[in-house]
Amino acid sequence: MPEILILQNIMHKELFSLAGSLTPYGCQMEDIEQMKLHCRSINPSKALCVVKDWIILVKHVEQSGTEDTPLDKLVLATNVIEDEKGRFPPGGWVRTSWCMNIHHDAIFETGNTFYILVGNGNCKHLYPEEFLARMKLLRDLV
Repeated sequence: MPEILILQNIMHKELFSLAGSLTPYGCQMEDIEQMKLHCRSINPSKALCVVKDWIILVKHVEQSGTEDTPLDKLVLATNVIEDEKGRFPPGGWVRTSWCMNIHHDAIFETGNTFYILVGNGNCKHLYPEEFLARMKLLRDLV
């Protein structure tokens, strides 16, 4: 258990210290059940995971006239509230796979899971080499 706390502390300092901007995403604790219902209406068989203390990491691609797409984003959360499949323990952390869609400004959908983002979070734009370095750091810590 101490190893998990050390890992979370390192990740929190490393990634939450990056410059970023507040996002419009996230819901309040009292909205979680409503967000779960939205998820079930989209895909009743897809797994649900509720997280707080999260950051959206955006892989920045410099091309004129293009905007970020959901496929350029993933979420890092350092506080899992609930994971219905039991993959991530309460209070643990998770890094999602690439985003497929964002629903109701609080539901981050990947290929396998709906992540309900609770509370406020930041969005961090990272250039490809910086993005890869941060992802390598996360893999190496685990």
